[in-house]
Amino acid sequence: MKKHLKLIQAALFILIGSGIVWLLRDVDLEKTVPVIRGMDFGLLAVVFVLSAGNIFLYALRWNVLLRATSHGIAFKNVLIATISAIAINTSGPGKLGVPAKAFLMKKLEGLEVSRTLPSIMIELFLEIVSLFILMVAFALLLGMHDMVFGMLGNALSLQNSLILLAGAAVVATALYLLRNKIRNIAFLAKLFNALRLTLQHKTIFVLAFALSLANLLFSFWGDYLLFRALHQDIPYSFIAFSSAFSTIAGIFSPMPGGLGVWELSRAYLFKAYYNIGEIAVVMTLIRRLLTYFALGIIHVLNATVWSRYTGEVAAPKTEDAPPLQQAEGA
Repeated sequence: MKKHLKLIQAALFILIGSGIVWLLRDVDLEKTVPVIRGMDFGLLAVVFVLSAGNIFLYALRWNVLLRATSHGIAFKNVLIATISAIAINTSGPGKLGVPAKAFLMKKLEGLEVSRTLPSIMIELFLEIVSLFILMVAFALLLGMHDMVFGMLGNALSLQNSLILLAGAAVVATALYLLRNKIRNIAFLAKLFNALRLTLQHKTIFVLAFALSLANLLFSFWGDYLLFRALHQDIPYSFIAFSSAFSTIAGIFSPMPGGLGVWELSRAYLFKAYYNIGEIAVVMTLIRRLLTYFALGIIHVLNATVWSRYTGEVAAPKTEDAPPLQQAEGA
């Protein structure tokens, strides 16, 4: 177990280093150094605290969703898996942080991947829905009605609607025809039953959705304060809109963790509206560095202070299976 964790930590260190190098290569240091020197470090400290709070909220949201199918989970292990996933997503290839959480929890807690993967799928769905809601809401607050209605018109065009309906029909038909085979494949049967159990807990679903919205709003507030630290008075509404837009672009980007897409899309928006594209890149770079530092510090505290003073030990997951087994036998 310890050997695997050391290998994971070494891989994360390499990935984070690669991510920093990737960001630094496109920054004009002659323009950015004066901005950094005049930065308000008091506000920077507040942003660091908010970054750490965002990480805890991400872990708390996943912990809430996991409660639908599993009990006795040590929160410190949920936090370790969340920290690793965030580091992988911001520095690693593709979106490996999403499935990596499930495998990490198997190592840390002994939970089957089929039991944790549904909660991760729901978590990603809630994140995307929350981002779209906030992006549209803040765009309307900024008076970008034409852009919002144009986006909705393109998304809900007849062609896209027919493609979506056809895809849904194909998936539904395939699941119906293969239902008996799916039941005979233990992993898929457990996966669908865990997903159904999670969706049945409406209170858990609503709480996780509320945590998604709260976490994003706190994250946008951190971006706002970071711009203030760089002496840029940008409205919170525009920062929230640009952050949501850039994050969505990063999620759907095939590039490593959206690396580059987030920076470029945000820089384009700030250059088009405020002519501060370079500062937007600097701000994003600083935010990523603060996130990396927060990840490292939380990981160290979690592995030392939390474990020492809470004595939190995971309960055997073999005793926690009755609700899921009951559902599988139904």
